[in-house]
Amino acid sequence: MPKPKNKSAATHIGDAILAMQHKQVVVVGDVMLDAFVHGAINRISPEAPVPVLTRQQTRFMPGGAANVARNLAHMGLGISLIGVVGDDEAAARLKTALADEVGITPHLITDGSRPTTQKTRFTTAQQQILRVDVEKTHPVNANATDAVTKALTQAIAGKHQPTAIIFSDYNKGVVSRRLIETGLQHKAKSKTKSLHILADPKQRDPSLFAGVDMLTPNLAELAALCQTEAFADASSASINTAANRLARQHNI
Repeated sequence: MPKPKNKSAATHIGDAILAMQHKQVVVVGDVMLDAFVHGAINRISPEAPVPVLTRQQTRFMPGGAANVARNLAHMGLGISLIGVVGDDEAAARLKTALADEVGITPHLITDGSRPTTQKTRFTTAQQQILRVDVEKTHPVNANATDAVTKALTQAIAGKHQPTAIIFSDYNKGVVSRRLIETGLQHKAKSKTKSLHILADPKQRDPSLFAGVDMLTPNLAELAALCQTEAFADASSASINTAANRLARQHNI
């Protein structure tokens, strides 16, 4: 008999996406509004040596943890999205953008003491020329923390049992140890033991993420978590050594 051919990478990805269909995932973290202002530059300002952008189009999209939710929903998963927004126009625009996304159930808590995080990119001819951020990065207030924790508990215990919780941390004040411990406690109580907890970290304290099943830092974030300026090299060996040490120390 001929030996079966090895599956291609594309086939493996296809199988993985098919296996995800209709699974439920909770995404909790720092939601944002991404704005894109596109235009043409044809002259320099007479007021200062800067280009003048003539605006032609403005688009708004879910950003941060909301973009994570959007990407997963496009792959066929059902998403409960939990985050904090301000009482402002950006929050309204984010809610409108999320309403257009199939498969996302948003639970956005309003904290009137802070703005909705918004990143506005100004572009021309496919080139970004400026980004303007509106944000506050201190921890959300106690009421908002209570509301986020309650929303997470309800999402886990709801009609559609999630297979995973993703803590999408952009260091904007939502992801806390209390929130992660809430997820870990529900995982410990789970009879099926099938609840997986993942975290994508921006904060630099590795103990914050202790006990999660998977941590997904990029190279710079791994260096920060390991309290080193940078790796001497970016070899697989040095990355594996650092990642394994971090995992052992914090039960990841």
